[in-house]
Amino acid sequence: MRIGKGPDGLPCMIPGDFTAKIPQERYDSLEAASAAFIRPFDLENDRLFRAEIAIAEGRHYFLFDVHHIVFDGTSVKALIDDIAAAYDGRTLSEEALTLFDIAAYERTMKEGEAYRAAQAYFGKLLDGVDADSHPVSDVIEVSPEKGAGRVTLPLGEAVTIAQAENFVRTHGITESTLFLGAFAYALAKFNGAGDVQFCTVNNGRHDPRLAGSVGMFVKTLPVYLQFSDDESVSAYLKRTQEMLFDEMKHDCIRRYGCAGVVHGKCAGREWGREA
Repeated sequence: MRIGKGPDGLPCMIPGDFTAKIPQERYDSLEAASAAFIRPFDLENDRLFRAEIAIAEGRHYFLFDVHHIVFDGTSVKALIDDIAAAYDGRTLSEEALTLFDIAAYERTMKEGEAYRAAQAYFGKLLDGVDADSHPVSDVIEVSPEKGAGRVTLPLGEAVTIAQAENFVRTHGITESTLFLGAFAYALAKFNGAGDVQFCTVNNGRHDPRLAGSVGMFVKTLPVYLQFSDDESVSAYLKRTQEMLFDEMKHDCIRRYGCAGVVHGKCAGREWGREA
């Protein structure tokens, strides 16, 4: 698979031969193998994945690199499951639905009323929103050597897993709502703002046939929340959850499913010819 330009001049996926020979290379160390293996992808001319057997320090390593534009987190599990099945001598199954199947199906949805209704819904949701939710930068005299990092703050005994689970059950919300609501509130307070705007995601695998498929199926959903000092924590989190559930209802694929999708075809058109 690679990225090319469609008839309208916009970027699109180009299907092709996914078969790839896996070379074996010898290196002095695993670090040397990784340094030689990892390199940028040429989206228009390369396959968007590469693999290699690296032999270093008396061991064999399977190296695999893939562009995130065609590979999400769930795809990692699908790939590892297939590798394990191959090691066990089991027959590998073809994907019931592919990324191309879903892409072709989504194109047909743009012609329908559901898509136009979703456009209207999200347009109204974000109309007039002008929240700048980028975290305020710290003022420091010397820039850090690395531009990214990770900060871990253990909660210890302050909030236990059991307490969090009991809280969501008691208030009728999901765990994801709890943590998304906490993130939104923290981000707004960090910026000294009364509202916040950012994006969250769902995995986009709303059809069981996509469980073992490899691809980027993740869908992005906008989040816009306003805060009031008079609102209780429980009411705020329930409002947050209602907003998310309402947005998911307007996710066309989630709402109407993929029942009409047949592997390799969509509404009678073959995606190989559509690309």
